[in-house]
Amino acid sequence: MSTRRPTPDTWPLARAIAEEDGFLCLPVMAPERSGEAVLQEFPPGWQYHRCDAFLGRAEDVLPACEWVIASVTLPAGWTAMSSGAPTEAEIDEVQTLCHASGVSPNPAHAMTGELAPARTILIRDDVGQLMASAYAGMFFHPAGRLGKTTFAGLVCVADEARGKALGKLANALVLRDSQGPLGWTQVTEFVAPDNAPSRAMIAACGLSHDGGHVTDIFSIGSERLTR
Repeated sequence: MSTRRPTPDTWPLARAIAEEDGFLCLPVMAPERSGEAVLQEFPPGWQYHRCDAFLGRAEDVLPACEWVIASVTLPAGWTAMSSGAPTEAEIDEVQTLCHASGVSPNPAHAMTGELAPARTILIRDDVGQLMASAYAGMFFHPAGRLGKTTFAGLVCVADEARGKALGKLANALVLRDSQGPLGWTQVTEFVAPDNAPSRAMIAACGLSHDGGHVTDIFSIGSERLTR
């Protein structure tokens, strides 16, 4: 759900959708308008995890991503593919890798572009096994404050492929390859304050921590949906 002008019916509808999905994400919010102020709209048992919001303009992000892409060499026989409409089998592979990496995966309709224009990166080893992935999608209301902003992230790397800068490469590739088809002028990613490797990965791709905004993820129970 995306709303430009909230009405008295907004929170009951948002709560119903959140209860069906099990979570609600509020991106790039002023801290005083999220967190505890929103939690009171939910019944007992709901909690939220606060993430730092990172933002970057296309003119800063794209050159940084090109530098990352040029600096990371895949092992012999490995491939990187960009897709705006991954197959059912590819979606299943990405979702499986996300689960194994401790990242809540996107639903299939978000990855296919049915929900909004999107891009997915798939990096495979020399026998075709998925080793890393990343995602970008135009989730935000086109007439709203984030109308030309894409959300990027859900970067996952297989345990056996860590240490090769694949997460940084996948993130850079999805930002570069999504900008033309999606037409974004700004990108946001979010990360937990204690996740130093992901923060470094995002910064390497030209985004900066926006200290005036946060991204809060509300869910039932205490489990974090992402790292």
